[in-house]
Amino acid sequence: MAEALVGGAFLSASLQVLFDRIASHEFLDFFNQRKDINELLRKIRMTLLLINSVLNDAEEKKIKNSAAKEWVNELKDAAYHVQDLIDEITTDASLNKLKAEQKMSTSKNGDKQFICLSEKTRYFSYSRMKFDAYEKFEAFHGAKGLRSFLPSNVSVRYGCLSTKVVLHLLPELRSLRVLSLSHYWNLTVLPDSICNLKQLRYLDISHTAIEVLPESVCTLYNLQTMLLSCCRFLTELPANMGWLINLRHLDISGTNLIEMPLLMGKLRSLQTLTSFILGKKGGSSIKELRELRQLKGSLSVLKLENVVYVRDALEANLRDKLQLNELVLKWGGDTNDSKKDGEVLDKLQPHANLTKLTIENFGGTIFSDWLGHASYNIVSVQIHNCKYCLFLPPFGQLPSLKNLSIVGLDGVVNIGTEFYGTGASRSRPFGSLENLRFKNMSELQEWLPFTDDNGGAVAFPRLLQLCIQNCPKLTTGLPNGLFSLKELVINNCQQLDSSLPRAPAICQLNLQYCHKVVLNELPPQVLNLKISGYDNLVSLPIVNNHCLDKLDISDCPSLMLLPSSDIGDTLKSLGVKNCGKLMFPMHHCYASLESVCIRSSCDSLLSFPLDLFPKMNHLDIHGCHNLRSLSVLNQGPLQYLESLRSLEISNCSNFASFPEEGLPAPNLTRFSIDNCNNLKALPDQMHPLLPSLQTLSIQLCTELRVISRWGVANQFICT
Repeated sequence: MAEALVGGAFLSASLQVLFDRIASHEFLDFFNQRKDINELLRKIRMTLLLINSVLNDAEEKKIKNSAAKEWVNELKDAAYHVQDLIDEITTDASLNKLKAEQKMSTSKNGDKQFICLSEKTRYFSYSRMKFDAYEKFEAFHGAKGLRSFLPSNVSVRYGCLSTKVVLHLLPELRSLRVLSLSHYWNLTVLPDSICNLKQLRYLDISHTAIEVLPESVCTLYNLQTMLLSCCRFLTELPANMGWLINLRHLDISGTNLIEMPLLMGKLRSLQTLTSFILGKKGGSSIKELRELRQLKGSLSVLKLENVVYVRDALEANLRDKLQLNELVLKWGGDTNDSKKDGEVLDKLQPHANLTKLTIENFGGTIFSDWLGHASYNIVSVQIHNCKYCLFLPPFGQLPSLKNLSIVGLDGVVNIGTEFYGTGASRSRPFGSLENLRFKNMSELQEWLPFTDDNGGAVAFPRLLQLCIQNCPKLTTGLPNGLFSLKELVINNCQQLDSSLPRAPAICQLNLQYCHKVVLNELPPQVLNLKISGYDNLVSLPIVNNHCLDKLDISDCPSLMLLPSSDIGDTLKSLGVKNCGKLMFPMHHCYASLESVCIRSSCDSLLSFPLDLFPKMNHLDIHGCHNLRSLSVLNQGPLQYLESLRSLEISNCSNFASFPEEGLPAPNLTRFSIDNCNNLKALPDQMHPLLPSLQTLSIQLCTELRVISRWGVANQFICT
């Protein structure tokens, strides 16, 4: 009964404080100025009704049964929610009043900025500079009631803050609720005196060089949010983190924490915990997660090889954490107990409505039965570097799966029927899948197609992107009938002997070092084509394609011909590399081509005709040792190259001249010539013909002796 009386007193006092704050002049004045008054009042009214409902329930129970504590906890949560709303409103109200009544001025003296605050200042934000000196904040000594200290990234993203501010000024601001020192790269420590900030609710020291947190930070009992993300020098948390019983959000992503401290399970109010790291020597056991029932969002459980007892993984009770939507389960490298790893994964089964699941470095040979079960509504799955697993789970059974990435499963030799699943899913395996990737599967030899005894089922009906990369032993494995496929990537699969799948909607095709993949005819809707490593390819099978927008070809030493009639009117970007036999067509005008890059190719190219490319804005020629000149084929009036913005010529040992009448490119801004030893002169009339030139770079042109008169607006480099 004594506990009930204390709980009732707490509730009564909390509600009275809230009602007093709602009746304050600042609160009422704020509502008179706001247009969204109805929505805000509705939120407050609904929350107060919730509090009243819980109170009525507690009164009906007469606080005699064991559930009394639970009712009190629910009411605390509701009260906290109202407090958050009131804080938001009073913050805006105070800021409005500050702008209207307070004298807050900023004056500049050289590179220093000084800020003047009054004793009534409550909320303060400022623009972070490259160096924020102590003098800038001297006026804070008079702002004893300051509630917030918030730098912004408007001016610079990272800055340097005077150590004196951290060590001597901030601990004096005992009324602070919000403190951010984020993105100060020189911040390495916090003073022990930070414990003076008893009212602190929000602490952000993310993106700093902080190395250690003082133990005194654990006495900030009102702290609700601690952000430590991207503090890569931070290796441990204070030993008494469990004292922060009001902590709701702890972001430790991007740190290098070795392990979690003991008693993390006492942080029962935690809603956000980005990572939970298991250590080898002491630290919190994975079963501490059992008490963190309010976790939501994303959770990464790391160094799972350090689980001591398999039953501890079951006690983590991930299955009942229904507000989690993303889960990462990660082991730390080679396993010494494959069986234990499998049992641990069995016990870490999450709830069925998880959105995203990632498993890395799992050391077992078989995945758990729950992974791929048809009852799960997972949207994205990543299975990476689980190199001892022999078979893939039945992912085809997952009804909501859209993204599947399988990387580094060295033990998988065949992908067979188990991948598609059994039962009802057989009628439509991978019915929702849009993106599928296999990568770094060193032993994979065969991917069996889906077969249906009735002949009516179709696998991957909604697949948009298929990537198969670095599977050197794969011989067969391209599914057919991918009617929704938009992008196909096959990279470093030298043994893959297959035709392209039927994919009438495909618009991006990337074939690199997979020369046995037969390219009989380019699909008619392809917009972007990239081909590399086809040693015997003589010509591109492009027929009836009037859509091709970008073409990249590399390492095709036998390629001789480029199509012109079918793509000349649509192609905008052309890149050619290491195709020595390619003959650049000189009889066709490429009306749409905007970017041309030729690198170590086209050995027969002696002169590049600029006027065949009326819309070209970028030309890059590198390593074409037989190229002697740039030319203009039309012998009539001077043809202005109005689209050309950038021209780069490098490592062309025989390049010697530009068009006789000069280089008529009025919009050219960048002109670079590098390592062209036979060049003796720049183009004539550069000053009148290149009025927009901003950067002229000439390097390693040893024979260049005569430099014509020109004007360059910004930069001239000559070596």
